[in-house]
Amino acid sequence: MTNNDLIKVLILLGGINVLIVLAYLMKKIKGMPGSIPRKFLHITAIFIAGYSFVYISDSAYLLALGVLILLGNYVMYKKEMFEKNKTGEKNLGIFFVPISYLILVLTMNGHRELAMFSMFIMAFADAGAALVGEFFPLAPYALGSSRKTISGSLTFAFVTLLLLNLSLFFTVDGKIFMSVEPVFKIWIFLLFTTLILTVAEALSTKGFDNIIVPLLSAYFFILFFTHPFSVFPEDLFYGTLLAGALLYFSFKYKFLTPDGAYAAFVLGAVIFGFGGLKWSVPLLTFFILSSLLSKIKKNNYSDAFEKGDNRDALQVMANGGLPAILLGINLLYPDAIWFVLYLTSLAVSMADTWATEIGNIKQRHTFWILNLKPVSQGVSGGISLGGTIGGITGAAVLTLSGIAWIRYYPLLIFSLVATAGAVGMFIDSILGATLQRKNRCPVCGKETEKKAHCGKPTQFSSGIKFINNDMVNFLSALIVVVITYFILR
Repeated sequence: MTNNDLIKVLILLGGINVLIVLAYLMKKIKGMPGSIPRKFLHITAIFIAGYSFVYISDSAYLLALGVLILLGNYVMYKKEMFEKNKTGEKNLGIFFVPISYLILVLTMNGHRELAMFSMFIMAFADAGAALVGEFFPLAPYALGSSRKTISGSLTFAFVTLLLLNLSLFFTVDGKIFMSVEPVFKIWIFLLFTTLILTVAEALSTKGFDNIIVPLLSAYFFILFFTHPFSVFPEDLFYGTLLAGALLYFSFKYKFLTPDGAYAAFVLGAVIFGFGGLKWSVPLLTFFILSSLLSKIKKNNYSDAFEKGDNRDALQVMANGGLPAILLGINLLYPDAIWFVLYLTSLAVSMADTWATEIGNIKQRHTFWILNLKPVSQGVSGGISLGGTIGGITGAAVLTLSGIAWIRYYPLLIFSLVATAGAVGMFIDSILGATLQRKNRCPVCGKETEKKAHCGKPTQFSSGIKFINNDMVNFLSALIVVVITYFILR
């Protein structure tokens, strides 16, 4: 640590505090739209935070700066110094900004300039999209609870592409990248990144874009500029086309909700484009077979489930988010174990999905997993013989779809992954029985996952309030993947 860096931190903090005062004074101006002071502070403060990556040399001071910004944002949040967003909700983005900053400090110390541009994309592209969308709301659209405009999304894409191009000229890694890669490859990389970031931002609600945009930007920077040998532009092009086909059929046959379809497009483009045939076949197996299975007419237990058969963005991310992360790790740190864990994660999701779908095709005896006493069909934590057999079959089918790429001990790996998928199904049921939030209808007294029943808001009954079925699905896959990792190591 140096006194010089300490002085720089104090200068930056002073600058941010001046900006907060200016934004607060702007808020007091009669007729000033509430979004202007917020976005002014968003752009300028995040610009300063991004610039700190190249302004301050000691990472310890960067961490201290991030913690101080987080504390300051907490005070602003509690005092409600700025208006709520246009949906009337408190925007959690005020917390995600410093969290993103701290993650970049911890992970990108060797690529400070790339971290800076990742923050700049969040500062300018995100704020620009919000302002243009508010004052020039051309062609509004909705993806789930996210409300956006075509004009805002186009602004985000334009500014993002501009900043990506500038990064090539103003970062050491970018200049090296340009010196060794052909122009067409560079442009495919830039356009692909712009497309994925734009769709991801469009799907984001409640300020989550303030963590998704910078971290995803940083990952693409690292992957393209420092590991270009692991990615081929042709694969990105064809992967995007295949993801587009997935998007089309999801809409045509209503496999997914609109936001679920676009979330599947993002995950599909990333996995198909970066993973090639090896990583694509298991994902397609899961999506196609599970989607078709969901269309089989079943007994109506919709009163028990929070969501219907058409999966939304959160459900897509709960099943596909972890596999995408495992592929991302493999691109930076290649190892055969990541593909096995990828299959394991999808096997857990396949087993749980098939167990639920097949278990509810007809009336079955259902038992509470904790004590095997009879319970109503469709209740979280309930299991049946038919559902269990269906789940085990689903895990085996998914594992089989990827076994051709297992070079060593394929039979052993097949047994391990298929078994792990089945175990994950039971872990999912245990978590559903113990941790998942359950509500009770004040009218009929029925226990349900729904927020409203019999025309009245339901009341919290048991479990943990913020853990829903999507989180249970993600946690069960994560637990099994971690256990499988240590078994293989």
